[in-house]
Amino acid sequence: MKRLYLHIIHLVAFVFVCQVSVSQDIGRYPVVNYSHREYSGHSQSWSIVQDKRGLIYIANNVGVIEFDGSDWRHISINGALPRCLDIDGNGRVWVGAQDEFGYLSADSSNNLKFYSLTHYLPETYKPFGLIRQVYSTKEGVYFSSNSLLILLKPDLSIKVWTPKTIFHRTYFVNGIIFSNQKDYGLTYLSNDTLKNVPGGEVFGSKLIYTILPYDDENLLVGTQSSGFYLMDNSFTIPKKNQKEHKGLRKFETDNESYFQDNWVYSGLQVDEDVYAIGTYRGGVAFINKQGRTVRKINQKVGLQDDAIWHLFKDNQENLWMALNNGISYTPIYSQLTGWNEESGFRGVLQSVVRCNGSVYVSSNVGVFVKKNGHFDQVKGINDLSWKLKVVRIDDSVESLLAASSSGIFLIKDSYAQMIENGKLHSYCFLQSKTYPNIVYVGLRDGVGVIRIYKGTYKLIGKLEGTTGEVYTLTEDTNGDLWYTERYKGVGFVDVINPYQLIHERPISYSLPNKPKCDDISVVLIDGHVKVSSEGGLARFEMSKMEFVPDSSLGVEFVDGSTGIRIFNQDFRGNI
Repeated sequence: MKRLYLHIIHLVAFVFVCQVSVSQDIGRYPVVNYSHREYSGHSQSWSIVQDKRGLIYIANNVGVIEFDGSDWRHISINGALPRCLDIDGNGRVWVGAQDEFGYLSADSSNNLKFYSLTHYLPETYKPFGLIRQVYSTKEGVYFSSNSLLILLKPDLSIKVWTPKTIFHRTYFVNGIIFSNQKDYGLTYLSNDTLKNVPGGEVFGSKLIYTILPYDDENLLVGTQSSGFYLMDNSFTIPKKNQKEHKGLRKFETDNESYFQDNWVYSGLQVDEDVYAIGTYRGGVAFINKQGRTVRKINQKVGLQDDAIWHLFKDNQENLWMALNNGISYTPIYSQLTGWNEESGFRGVLQSVVRCNGSVYVSSNVGVFVKKNGHFDQVKGINDLSWKLKVVRIDDSVESLLAASSSGIFLIKDSYAQMIENGKLHSYCFLQSKTYPNIVYVGLRDGVGVIRIYKGTYKLIGKLEGTTGEVYTLTEDTNGDLWYTERYKGVGFVDVINPYQLIHERPISYSLPNKPKCDDISVVLIDGHVKVSSEGGLARFEMSKMEFVPDSSLGVEFVDGSTGIRIFNQDFRGNI
């Protein structure tokens, strides 16, 4: 069997930003959905686990499904409907099903097979109904139904507990078995006896659907529709070490109505500070220990169903979701997130920048700014917008320029204003390092010069002799200008005084390999002028006064067999 390798799906037409933690500033995460047609099973799945080899196991209405990242295999549970799974320290998969429990193990053909252990249970306890929870512990394996709590000990002996009413759900948290009994309250197992949790009678009517670790002294309890509570768990430790019992306290979230309306059904602690809460009809919400919602996953962002029966984190930090309709997973800490039309962004992405703490995006329909997790279109610019450029006069002042088919714009917050003399079709910008108050702009018919003076922007003119559609610009160490002309090649201007548009006559250079398309990019890398295109990588050789093939990235990038459409260097020196 192949080791499970999970791949993030390729996302198209999204705006992507790097993130290292869960935050409200992030956009939409990639979601991988598997429909019941793909795994040839029932739409409903109830539990998910993973073994040491990386294989995923799913309790589905047709049986247990094994998934290696490519192939799906079905394992029958003696025809019974499985509901819950767990894996012990040896990698054995334990299964709870309708009037059935046991484990999976390889047969003589090395195929997994279900082995029932119900014959160890006295007949007086049969039928026991649907096993809803299974937990492998150091004491043995616990199986829980509405009518029984069963402990299968390592020596295969059986211990059984019955409820005062019915067991609603059972939980294994911090080494303690808890059982929520309907119309009775919360109990816990201590010295082989089910004891009442102090103050736990309130949960007789407020049914618990998740209990999760919180800190050394408290557990986080999530009810179906009555919110969350912090429960002092000091009653579970020896009396000599007990502190004053604080009982139950309400744990407030920033979106109480969401959990009340959508009903909590499952929960998982994904890291030290964040919980994933699955709901009956609202998808998954991530909350932190302060009760703040930091992320949601639902049908609006690509999840195939909003009913979340079970949550599981695999060994690659992916969150798996057993749904009422299908199986899905998403990276918990993805470096890729995005926004689409549902977030307000429209059109085909052209450029993205961060200016004055806000994210701006340009597309073929204008410029958008992100506010409160939603993109609003910048007023005053509604045409194809190519490039956004953050201009810094000093460390404390940032301005944003937009190059568009209808002119050159200065953007302030959510408004765009055409700069003086800037009603020209523009493509790109370059702020000069030699002359910081000068911004060169690539136009449809050459290179323009913008002067910044006392906070105002003015297009003072065009460098005479520059022609063609200028898509990219760079400045060499002498302060001279290099630019690419669509379908042509590379131009050079010896700049003498940009404030007065004084320069030597532009020089045009051809490339060693003719570009296969119009995408040509000129950049300065480690002091060398380099040009990338679908025709290959080239650099300017001063001794020859021409562009020559550049093999610094490997020979495959020289002759055009592997073209480069975008080529640049970051502030760390990475290419």
